[in-house]
Amino acid sequence: MVTIQAFNDAAKRCSKCQALWSAVGVFQLLGVMGLLGLARENRADLLVDAVALPFVVAGAMFTSFLVLLFCILKTGRIDRAFPELACPHCDAELGLGCRRLIVVATRNCTNCGRRVLAEPAA
Repeated sequence: MVTIQAFNDAAKRCSKCQALWSAVGVFQLLGVMGLLGLARENRADLLVDAVALPFVVAGAMFTSFLVLLFCILKTGRIDRAFPELACPHCDAELGLGCRRLIVVATRNCTNCGRRVLAEPAA
C-alpha cells in the first residue's frame, strides 16, 4: 500500500505536470493569435498579399488548435504516469480534485471502497 506522504507527493507532481501542459496549450494559442493580429496590421511588411493572408491565418489557427488539442489530451493522460494515484483494486483515478481529499481522509478508494493508503506510522 502507498503511504499518505507518497500519495500526496505524487498528486502534487501530477498537478504541476497538468498545469504545465495546460499553460503550454493556452499560451501558444494566445501567442499565435497575437502574432496573427500583428501580421494583419502590418501585412505590407510581411510579403504576404491580401489574397493569401486569410489562408495563412486559417492555417496558423488550425495548427495552433491542433497543438492545443494535443496539450489537452496530454493533460488528461498524465495521471497514468503516476501509479501511486490509481487504485490497485479497480484502477480508478484517485489523485485528482476532491477525490484526493476523500482518499486521504478515509484511506479508501472512492470507487470500490477498498483500502488504498497505509495508516500513518505512530
